Amino acid sequence: MLKAVDRNGTPILLINKTRQELADLRREIFYCPQCNEQVFIRAGEKVMPHYAHFQQSSCPNRHNGEGDYHSKGKAALYEWFSTQGIPVEMEYYLSSIQQRPDLLVKWSNRYFAIEYQCAVISPTMVRERTRGYRKAGIFPIWILGENRLKRRGTSQIKATHFDSLFIQKFTPDTQPQILFYNPVTDLMTSLVSPSPIKSRIYGRIRSWLLSNSGFQHFFLKSQVLNPQVYEYWLNEKKRFRSLRAKYAGSSDKRFISWLYSKGLHPQYLPSEIHLPVPHHFLMDTPTYIWQSKILLDIIKPLSVGKTFMYNELRSTLQSTQKRCPLASIYLEETAAVEEYLHLLEGLQILSRVNEFTFRKEKEVVFPRTLEQAINRDSQLLNQLVKLEKQTRLHVK
Repeated sequence: MLKAVDRNGTPILLINKTRQELADLRREIFYCPQCNEQVFIRAGEKVMPHYAHFQQSSCPNRHNGEGDYHSKGKAALYEWFSTQGIPVEMEYYLSSIQQRPDLLVKWSNRYFAIEYQCAVISPTMVRERTRGYRKAGIFPIWILGENRLKRRGTSQIKATHFDSLFIQKFTPDTQPQILFYNPVTDLMTSLVSPSPIKSRIYGRIRSWLLSNSGFQHFFLKSQVLNPQVYEYWLNEKKRFRSLRAKYAGSSDKRFISWLYSKGLHPQYLPSEIHLPVPHHFLMDTPTYIWQSKILLDIIKPLSVGKTFMYNELRSTLQSTQKRCPLASIYLEETAAVEEYLHLLEGLQILSRVNEFTFRKEKEVVFPRTLEQAINRDSQLLNQLVKLEKQTRLHVK
């Protein structure tokens, strides 16, 4: 905790204090702004100065201990906003929702809660905090500590389910992204258009010095995806086609069993299945599962020229969608499905008759050999790169 109040109720921040200033402050009495209990200053050669509760404290935030890395990041972000002339409050207690964001910022006539998250907390807590801020009319922005960033090349990171919770979209014109910040190097990193696949997240990685940018940098408009993402996706398609029930998890085993009931195998599925779409993270199952349901259950049985209604997809996909806590008000839960249908239009499999009706224009090809399937995957992904450059696919 970097902020407490003195006996007069004046907030005192422990940022950029000299040793003498800290020594003087230690002779004063300070109180937690949330629980009003007395706190003390903890500081040392290797510990950033901060306030701490006494052992017998009953404050609900007593056990939310912040590491030095987290405190430095919070302080750096506070100073960054301050130097831009943006009104910012450190650890401001919002009594209406009983929450205390790391930073509360007012910018462009809106309030933003900045949460700098370095440690793992429960997904339930992430959702509850996010809902609380929105209930108060405050826009939450979550930034992960760069200690959680594990790069695996220029377009992918190794990640956990926890990391994927922090995919967020700030405006209708921006791509979804995950933010990471390193207070030691002052480097902010964004993974743009993230596509989670098991223990990896693919996307376009961009980094910049925080001190050389402004808050508006967070809200840059969408750009064409890095073509290298599609190269990684081709490798992912190869792994998918080698899926074996013996080594698969429970959901993949159910998927393979479902394919077997149709006389099919992952090796010989059409290349139009398991395609990257920007908002795939809104789905609770891998792309190859929900896209297979659309292509095999809805589109394949139709004769060329026949139509289907969008609401026919609902019963097929009702168990595959999830509510992503940070997706923001700018995202519909059906965004990924819309994008996939739009891809199939670009590939001339479908045409849109009206807002809710689609016509099947041609049959999809089922490869006969694994080599044929992989070659077809490569051709189709190259086609997607061209479509991406032409249309800059994203849902507004």
